[in-house]
Amino acid sequence: MIWFIRLTKLSAIVLMLVIIQLIIFSVLPSPFSSLNLMFVFLVLFMFRKEAGGVVWIAFGTQFFAELYAATPFGVLLFSGTISTLLSYWLFQQVFTNRSWYSGMAVCMCALFIYRLFYTSLLFGIQLISRAPTIPPLFLLRVYGWELVLTTILTGLAYLISDALAKPKRPFVLLR
Repeated sequence: MIWFIRLTKLSAIVLMLVIIQLIIFSVLPSPFSSLNLMFVFLVLFMFRKEAGGVVWIAFGTQFFAELYAATPFGVLLFSGTISTLLSYWLFQQVFTNRSWYSGMAVCMCALFIYRLFYTSLLFGIQLISRAPTIPPLFLLRVYGWELVLTTILTGLAYLISDALAKPKRPFVLLR
């Protein structure tokens, strides 16, 4: 019964996250619509829980985002899940410091890997299907805004959640 409640709560969080991401994409003006709130949440979840379940959450969020995307099915799902898996590995093995700048570095690496896979899959599909290509300068501008804004938001969200989660009390050593 407890697993069912956890699964329901996790599903609600995933759906809410996708809905908020769609609202951000359609309501905010041009540079701010590039914010990727899903990666902010995934990095914060990764740092708070330190569990591999973040990959399954990424799979769920990317699956529901894939339902509303204009790209061929599987591009977002594959690139989002693999980038979260690789960023979780980076979090465990490379960025072992649990600080705000480490969170920003993990977010930056995750977004870079995500956009690398996403762009290569899109261009591969466009080569096979002879679909019109997206101008690379446009992609670089959008990806640059996404990388900068999402990384800054991750750092700020980490600082705020760290201040709210851990009360700053002096530690007294007992002898």
